[in-house]
Amino acid sequence: MPVELPPSPEPNPPRPRQALIAGIVVVALAAGVLVPALGQESPDTPVAAPPDSAPVIEPGEVPDAAGLPSAPFSFADMVEEVLPAVVSIRVRSVRQSASNQQGGPLGPFNDQFGAPEGQPQYSYGEGSGFFISGDGYVVTNNHVVEDADRFAIVRIDGTVHDATVIGTDPRTDLALLKVDGGEFPFVGFAQEQARIGDWVIAVGNPFGLGGSVSSGIVSALGRDIGAGPYDDFIQMDTPINRGNSGGPSFNSTGEVVGVNTAIFSPQGGGSVGISFAIPAYVVQNVVAELQEKGVVERGWLGVNIQGVTSQLAAALDLPEVRGALVSGAEPGTPAANAGIAATDVILAVNGTPVEGPRDLSRTIASLDPGEDVALTVWRDGAEEAITVTLGRLPGEEPVVAQAAPPAEEATPDVPGLGLAVAPGSQVRGVGEGVVVVEVAPDGQGAAVGLQPGDVIVAVGDEPVETPEELGRLLTEAANAGDDAVLVLVRSGEAQGYVAFDVSGMAGRQ
Repeated sequence: MPVELPPSPEPNPPRPRQALIAGIVVVALAAGVLVPALGQESPDTPVAAPPDSAPVIEPGEVPDAAGLPSAPFSFADMVEEVLPAVVSIRVRSVRQSASNQQGGPLGPFNDQFGAPEGQPQYSYGEGSGFFISGDGYVVTNNHVVEDADRFAIVRIDGTVHDATVIGTDPRTDLALLKVDGGEFPFVGFAQEQARIGDWVIAVGNPFGLGGSVSSGIVSALGRDIGAGPYDDFIQMDTPINRGNSGGPSFNSTGEVVGVNTAIFSPQGGGSVGISFAIPAYVVQNVVAELQEKGVVERGWLGVNIQGVTSQLAAALDLPEVRGALVSGAEPGTPAANAGIAATDVILAVNGTPVEGPRDLSRTIASLDPGEDVALTVWRDGAEEAITVTLGRLPGEEPVVAQAAPPAEEATPDVPGLGLAVAPGSQVRGVGEGVVVVEVAPDGQGAAVGLQPGDVIVAVGDEPVETPEELGRLLTEAANAGDDAVLVLVRSGEAQGYVAFDVSGMAGRQ
């Protein structure tokens, strides 16, 4: 069954609230993984006619490109070299038998007409992959092999080999398999990153059609499609489809520039010319760790972070709109142990500037647990240097309980915010802060993205437990001459800051 992934997070609100564009999804090419798309160009957009002065190229004429390299007339020689290294991957997964499912479509007839009690049922899937060494290491996507118990590699000549999984990395959607017995053809990775406009040639197993080849160009770099915290996809216009997952995309010299992973597709259908590949540098780093350790160990700070908006920068007296704003550091984490706290803005790691949260996440994850790193932090209107010893990224994400508060416990509107709130201590499953019960559509709360059920945890670094405390802290900030105030909000599993304009609240008691 398709698995729905969260949309790309907005950099500023405490919880992603991205509108879905009807009918467009991103399809993970083997497992039917879906994430909301961001938009669609109209096929009827008019194309401007060339000017009268444009040169006319006669059939068969090769234009003078002022010394620029021309496209090859054929990729056949290159494809002939790399094709033997590309494989189809067949997997088997065990699923629960119908007789063991409660409330299934057969109901009480399961015992009579379903699978025998205790007998497993299997589902089968296919994807693509490629040999990266002569001794049988194969790269593919994690979602191709996830939850499977049997793996087979099918080569271009039809030879079938059993394979074992060496390791997987769900965060980058990569997996490493191993085939024993023999010397296998293999391909290498490009050492230079692909550029926009470069040729790319995809080889794989779309719809079970092994050894299929398609070509296109690199359309964009560094795409974040909401698949994970380390998204850095190559966008291509290469036609690839279901079954291409885990297969390679080559440059024109036969080097692997990426691993095909997802496409934009109307209603989960076929290719419309927007595909995504994990870049070679990411694949090389992950595969090296999987081959050595079977897992990927990443550095970990232990902070909740968000992007910096112009409003937040003004509230923090930050001269530039960049960096990663810390919205919380759990006690006992490397960041908390080093003194990193809420409202700090991390501007650089080991002297390398941090543009935003995704940049910080990728940088820290690329470092080793136990490594000391120098952070440049904006705090109280000035830069400060802090050294942090990184921990190891935990394998589990925290789960935060949330319950909608009863309306009868709401207090009147908080002056100037357009919110009705209730003490978190009176709401089951919350227990702290002030819970948003109602949001006026034309108030500040709605403007910054608050919704019923969100929890206001603090104003600046001052915790709030009651609506009266919330109003008092906002008024005090206004009377102290502050135009904007940071308010820490928890929304589901996410936590982040919003900036409230309190300039109109001055003079209130």
